[in-house]
Amino acid sequence: MLLRKYLFIFFLCCIATASVGQKLIKGIVVDSTSLTNLTGVNVKVKSTNRGTSTNSSGIFTLMVTESDTLVFSSVGYAKVVLPVYLDDETMFVRMREESILLREVIIKDLGFRINQKYIKSPTLTTTKPLKAGSSGGVNFAYFTKLEKEKRKLVRIMADNEKVKIYLDVVNDPDVKAEILNRCTISEDRFYELLAVFNENNREITYSANSALILNSLFSFYENASIKK
Repeated sequence: MLLRKYLFIFFLCCIATASVGQKLIKGIVVDSTSLTNLTGVNVKVKSTNRGTSTNSSGIFTLMVTESDTLVFSSVGYAKVVLPVYLDDETMFVRMREESILLREVIIKDLGFRINQKYIKSPTLTTTKPLKAGSSGGVNFAYFTKLEKEKRKLVRIMADNEKVKIYLDVVNDPDVKAEILNRCTISEDRFYELLAVFNENNREITYSANSALILNSLFSFYENASIKK
């Protein structure tokens, strides 16, 4: 009898421990450059079999604990690993396109064989031909793989900088709370409409004018709530 009592207490403790620190978390996954919502992104709790995927609006829900780490993966995008913070109401995840290195190709221009001159290039891996008779020399070689990736990274960083102000506005919890209250919509509906706004208002997402962004967002959500 005493053994059964201890086993029952132990069972209750296990249930209580398992339920502590658990929460159903919601999130939205978008492309880091275009802010387009990403469908079918795999969302998995690291080192477990628990997981889900984003819906047609890029939204996911998943039961997590405070010690969990989420892994986001999708074809064509670099994997994202983020820890869970139970204090956050929602997760806003940006995924960037994954760079694919192509085999280097050298183009030979047959029209400039006479009096070809060669120089050592400090930025290229091999010696490359110059255009005959030119004063400064025109290099026909492609950049190295590393230099291609550097240039692509610079372009991605420039694109991200363009939308930084927009991201700061849409991620502001006060802005979201005001829209939810003013338009009387749910949080899921908020993100569904945000996906539509991002798709149809690219010029606003790249605007550096925070007042213009706010006015456009409120006007869009108010019109959408009236139409419904």
